[in-house]
Amino acid sequence: MRPDRLSFIVVILVLVLLPAWAQVDAQEVSFPASGLGLRLCGELVSASATCEEAAENRLHCQVAEGQQCTLILTARTIPPDPGVMIEIWSDAWSLPLLWPKFDRRANPGNVTAEYEFTVPSDRAGKQFKLRFFAKRSDVTTSVDLVVILDVVAPDEAAETTVVMAVGCSCSEAVAGVTGRNGEFSVSLGEGVTATGRLAECTVGPLANQPFTLEPGTSVTEHRGGLFPDMGLDGLIVTIPGFEEIVVTEISQVSAGDATQYAIGDVCLPSQAAPDEATLFSDDFDAYLLASFPVSPWQIIWAGTGENYVTYGPSVSFPQSLQLEGRPNNSAVVQREFSASAETIGYEYSILIEVIGQGGPGRVESPGFFSREAAQWGRYYAIASFNHDTQEIVAEDGTVLGRWAPGHWYRVKVVLDRGTNRYDAWLDGVLVGRQIATTHSDTDRIDALALFSGHPGVKVWYDDVRVFTETGTPWQATEWNIDFQGDANHSGTYGQTGPVEHSEAQAYWNVFEVAALRQPWPTPRTTNPSMLLRDSSGLPSGVTFSILGDAYGWAGWQDRDSLTDDYLIIHNGFGVTNDPMQWEIDGLAPDAEYILTYYHQDHGPSSDRGIRFLANGVEATVTGMSGSHVASAAVVSDNAGRITGTASATVYAEGDWAGLAIQEVAGQDGESDTQARDDSPPASQSPGEHSSIVVRNDAGGSDHIRDDELADMIKTAITAAEHRPTSVKVLFNSCFGGGMLDDIADMLARFDPPIPFVGGSASAADETAKGPSDQRVGDSLMGSCWTNAFLEALGNAADGESVTNTIARANESDSAADNNTAAQWLVAHGKSPEHPLPRTRRPTEGVP
Repeated sequence: MRPDRLSFIVVILVLVLLPAWAQVDAQEVSFPASGLGLRLCGELVSASATCEEAAENRLHCQVAEGQQCTLILTARTIPPDPGVMIEIWSDAWSLPLLWPKFDRRANPGNVTAEYEFTVPSDRAGKQFKLRFFAKRSDVTTSVDLVVILDVVAPDEAAETTVVMAVGCSCSEAVAGVTGRNGEFSVSLGEGVTATGRLAECTVGPLANQPFTLEPGTSVTEHRGGLFPDMGLDGLIVTIPGFEEIVVTEISQVSAGDATQYAIGDVCLPSQAAPDEATLFSDDFDAYLLASFPVSPWQIIWAGTGENYVTYGPSVSFPQSLQLEGRPNNSAVVQREFSASAETIGYEYSILIEVIGQGGPGRVESPGFFSREAAQWGRYYAIASFNHDTQEIVAEDGTVLGRWAPGHWYRVKVVLDRGTNRYDAWLDGVLVGRQIATTHSDTDRIDALALFSGHPGVKVWYDDVRVFTETGTPWQATEWNIDFQGDANHSGTYGQTGPVEHSEAQAYWNVFEVAALRQPWPTPRTTNPSMLLRDSSGLPSGVTFSILGDAYGWAGWQDRDSLTDDYLIIHNGFGVTNDPMQWEIDGLAPDAEYILTYYHQDHGPSSDRGIRFLANGVEATVTGMSGSHVASAAVVSDNAGRITGTASATVYAEGDWAGLAIQEVAGQDGESDTQARDDSPPASQSPGEHSSIVVRNDAGGSDHIRDDELADMIKTAITAAEHRPTSVKVLFNSCFGGGMLDDIADMLARFDPPIPFVGGSASAADETAKGPSDQRVGDSLMGSCWTNAFLEALGNAADGESVTNTIARANESDSAADNNTAAQWLVAHGKSPEHPLPRTRRPTEGVP
């Protein structure tokens, strides 16, 4: 009798996010141009059978006992791509016991494989399940195809009736390229987009980077799915050279026919960064299933004894290590290593089955370990998973995040044994910085310990790694805070609502407290604290706190977003908070920072102001235009902390609108060579300009405004045959400092930005106070001082401070009166002792 063929198809389109695609017709699938798809097809060849589509990617068939069958599997890329390797496989746990083995097959572009089997005799009434997988090499997730066979007696089997069932699932990877600040927006189909921002952890935005998004439908077997109707656990973000990140916090906004999925800021750690040397890594896939990996791992305490490699939940398919403790008896295993490096680190993936009921200790605490350091061993630099609070907690009590049963979490820790402090990452995001260890004998660390404690539940571990760090990663150096009252102000005194301050080139943290409102006493926020993001918008581990009561002004929605909503420092309205005590924690120890304080700008006259005292350094701002912003250089203490007070200078009140914190780079004789450490010159407000006097063609004098000069320079650069590698501009003129911000902004808008350094003998609102400004010949810089300064700048040694360079310029100025020191403004906003950037030192010739 001629065999009949039962065909079924599974289609992977990685845009599972698209609700309309969940029930797509397999024969009319449309794929985005950026899609990375895979189609898996199967044909069951048998003498007789009846099949129906039971669900997506699942075929339910009725076959006769003793029947010979052939399953033909075909997988190919969509769109066709012969350069991508495709593979099909199954395994012993996906096929019935004692059935034939299925050999893995792989081929570029497409692959076909056959699986032959005979339905066992005397099995009428039984059911068998077969499962097969397909995957393309450039996409992490796989697709599975399930065949369910109901065995019937031969006389019950259909001989001529054949039903073709088609099963479909959506799972297509979407490719894109990030923008200048790591941002992206990609189309998932008509009217559907996904947005977010990608960054390298502790470094900064990943600009102009290709990436892919794919669904995490098989990330774990314990999640219910972010979108249960589509079985989506999250999105997997992939960039070459970086670790994959699974994003499970996704917001959805729909309006009419348009839908947007936002994943927010995503931090990707680099894969085996150049400054990290792996000591060992283990994904537990090489060990015999259901055995303990006795070499190189060691059991310290056995718990229930159920500690072995399992084909259970895993991150890197197919195996992981299962541990199970019990009340009063933890399961602890260790893997020893030897490292003399001062900086060491570890990372692991962890999944906890359920909330445990046992005790007394109700935490899971994997981490660095020394069995000989204490009676029960000693743990170092840990992140504990607490079963009572479901918080993930560092040794000093810092809450690093929250956890839930059945979810995988990725933990990374880097410990500096010189300072006994460590940084911690959770799912690729820096969540704790400069955390103090409980014990100082970190030189005794000789192992990594994995842990299932007294709560008495199963804990799985996967992708474990221990490494040393030989270099110092980039750390955050700038933070900005916008203070404001909240929106719940009931319109007291005409407040209309706070506005979050934002800038294109710098991230501002919004620090919100209770807004002034009646009846008195006004509501207040007690001991508010905030973990700050740095100026790139990345978590940094730096915290700003107010010690005591705080309340604020919610401001007006049509006014300045930074200065017109603020903290109120005043002993009134039923609250006493003058002086206000505040603290910045998590900074580098014994490092110099420039603190810039912002007060509300009340105009030409005001009876308000604040006196700041930070680690003994004083600064004062007033409510008057021109003096409502002030800066001071402050050194953190040996714990990385700046403690201060803010006191109203007059009876009325002080209005603290904002705070900028900037680390002074180039300490310990190092030169500042990173463009990230540069910041623009102090900007003038919209509508404010400076001008300088220049000679016209008739031999007279004209004024040229800052924006006009910037446009002239831009036109010259655009028309030039070659793009300049850097631009240097020097002013020996009244109000010369005010010319710099327009020029710096203009040069930053080129792609790529043009490096810039500028100097001035005066600030934006000052007359020139440098040495005599006699004019020199046209072939030189225009004045004796600027000519001498250019020569000194060109001959400056790497790392030489601006002050020294100016001093040498003064000595060389033939017209100098040598009685006044030149004052100037560096375009990068650094202090006078800031060293000159090596990559921006001008060469001979005009700037």
